[in-house]
Amino acid sequence: MLIPSGFIDISSKFSSKNGAVVMGGDVSNYVSSLAQLGFVKMCGHSFYTVSRYVTGNFAQTDLTHATLSKGTQNYNFLIASLPMSAHLAVVVRYAAANHTTGGTNSPVIDLDLLDGSTTIDAGIRFSFPLHLSQQGFRGRSKVFETHTPLELSTPSSGSHTSRTTPRPLFIPTANRGNVLTIEAEATDCNILAIDVFEVYQEVRTP
Repeated sequence: MLIPSGFIDISSKFSSKNGAVVMGGDVSNYVSSLAQLGFVKMCGHSFYTVSRYVTGNFAQTDLTHATLSKGTQNYNFLIASLPMSAHLAVVVRYAAANHTTGGTNSPVIDLDLLDGSTTIDAGIRFSFPLHLSQQGFRGRSKVFETHTPLELSTPSSGSHTSRTTPRPLFIPTANRGNVLTIEAEATDCNILAIDVFEVYQEVRTP
């Protein structure tokens, strides 16, 4: 379906009461509005939070995180994609400190996209200091957020076969509408939450 690029106000409520005959320009306006509402750029939104133990005398707050260990942690986030969804834009909330009991940190977050056991997008990497930040010492790390940009692009080969810098994850045509898995690997940082937005590149009239 072609999506009108120009926004048009719907008709006056006085011209479309119950039982009234709606004709001509009113019908055209309603069809245009329904097309815009039915094919908005963002199709769906999923939110995941990662539960953690609280140790010692400290608790997690909006600004600080109590427990952070040097090393790698892996997570799997399931998402039931919509048939029209072509990309997944991601916002990651994480905690990272300059130093832990294991030594100096260099935080990295890798995200891959799988359909079952098959990798359909080789993934993206958030790295320090280009995309990630860190602040704090040992048990008192700072909480940050990072995200993929919203520039949408379709790989010429039909899928991304190598890891890149942050971008929306691409869903190949054959996998759209399936239950997918975002596989995350966090090094020297803790993932606290992930927001996933299903987006697509709409076709619009000139």
